[in-house]
Amino acid sequence: RDSLLGNETNTVLTGAFSKRFNKWSIADNEAVVNDSIPYVLYNSALLIQEKTLQIYHKQKLVPLVEKQPFQQWMRPLQKYVEQSGGFFGRYGSNNRQQYLLENDSTVIVPLICFESAFSTDIPFSGRNTSSLMVLITNDGWWSSSGGYLQHVALARLRAIETGLWVARCANTGVSAVIDPNGNIVQSAAYGQEATLYAEIPLLKPDTFFIQHQKIIQLFPLFLLVISVFWLVLEQYFFKKTYLYITNKK
Repeated sequence: RDSLLGNETNTVLTGAFSKRFNKWSIADNEAVVNDSIPYVLYNSALLIQEKTLQIYHKQKLVPLVEKQPFQQWMRPLQKYVEQSGGFFGRYGSNNRQQYLLENDSTVIVPLICFESAFSTDIPFSGRNTSSLMVLITNDGWWSSSGGYLQHVALARLRAIETGLWVARCANTGVSAVIDPNGNIVQSAAYGQEATLYAEIPLLKPDTFFIQHQKIIQLFPLFLLVISVFWLVLEQYFFKKTYLYITNKK
């Protein structure tokens, strides 16, 4: 902590809840909390530098914990959602920028918690710049090791598909530094208080997945359409005729 104070070259990335009291996006209208002063609440990552503050808001929200479908009918469950640590309502998720700029040549690709379960959409403008991925999360609500270990495994997948180093910071563990091959180079165990120091090379996301991301993401839909088309053909055009032979005495 002391080494950060007074050093104008340091950059700090941390998680925070942030609020917007005006000029929120139309896309966040459903997330407005009608308090005495209406606001939108966000689950955010903050990039803090000497003279600038950049904010990224979590986009992939966890159902029932960070957003409630059919909220008017789920009101009886509000107490249970809040007792489990969830937010009854909906966080805002609209972003003015999809990634954070440490400087003109370094991009930080932010992920917050549940977002590591999804393939990372790196904009074209970020593919020609040296990058690393930073994942911040709170895994303290897992009651078994299966959950938080699976969450670590998802971070390894994101490293492999993008070809980037991943710095994973979990305030209850597992914190880890993961190389582009998905190998855990450093880690702090679940429940262990620790500080990790690592020199992380900045790389350009240039894997096969990144180059053909849109096609790969549409491929399961293509398979579904082909499967449905084949089932229709089989049902109506390729009907099978069965011959039954019975023996009568």
